[in-house]
Amino acid sequence: MKKTLTLCLLTVLSFTVSALTKVETINNLKEITYKQALTMPTDNLNLSNHNRELNQRYLFLVMNFTRRIYHLASIWIKKENNAVPNPIPLEYDCDCPEPAGGHFANICMLVENQDLSYRQEFRDMACVTKTDSPEVIKEKVDCMWVKYYKYFGCDSIGFMVGDGNVLKYAIVLKFEDFIDSVVNNFGLNINIPDPSDGKTLLDFVADEMARFKGDKNYPKRYGELEKIYAHLKNDLKAKHANELTPQDLLPYKERMKKQ
Repeated sequence: MKKTLTLCLLTVLSFTVSALTKVETINNLKEITYKQALTMPTDNLNLSNHNRELNQRYLFLVMNFTRRIYHLASIWIKKENNAVPNPIPLEYDCDCPEPAGGHFANICMLVENQDLSYRQEFRDMACVTKTDSPEVIKEKVDCMWVKYYKYFGCDSIGFMVGDGNVLKYAIVLKFEDFIDSVVNNFGLNINIPDPSDGKTLLDFVADEMARFKGDKNYPKRYGELEKIYAHLKNDLKAKHANELTPQDLLPYKERMKKQ
């Protein structure tokens, strides 16, 4: 047990140091974390069932903590080195200070846990007040979303887009209600190309459909994605990257003026 706990702590320490010093570590850390989990010597420690369960819980907490550390490191690197340009280069005055990096990481964690607190997190990040009308709330939150879009990246085992946008992450987690909620309540623009791969949310779903088509291990997933694709395209006006016009990339307030 002690050996495993020590290995976990050393893993977190090494990940933290690496993530804060190397940009390329951010892209490779997901695979490294997964391999570390596979090589944890839990099966050879003759643990009791109780200790084995505690060990697994501890490992789960360590993995989540590690992912949070490198996500924060990713945001820090982007800010310090301007490593990833924002898809929309225009500067918008949202009349609100830039959210701290922890807020962006929290959004990923809340979506991962399907915690509806993400709604308040968005409001806090956009300086929404209790007296704001629904229309003003949409203007504020979407302005913040567009301005800091490149920081809304998430990373996890099973998410094929490294540091991909949280909307795509929600698809992987089968938490599509998140997308409907942020569009209907906050007017979020879901057509901005992801800085990680240059593709939109609709592109991602199409790619996932191609990936799962004919996969006998997940026979239902293709049908689920097909319905999601139709809903995004027909009901939420989602587009592929090659279909976008300059108007599609404007914040909510500006988009409404053009209609």
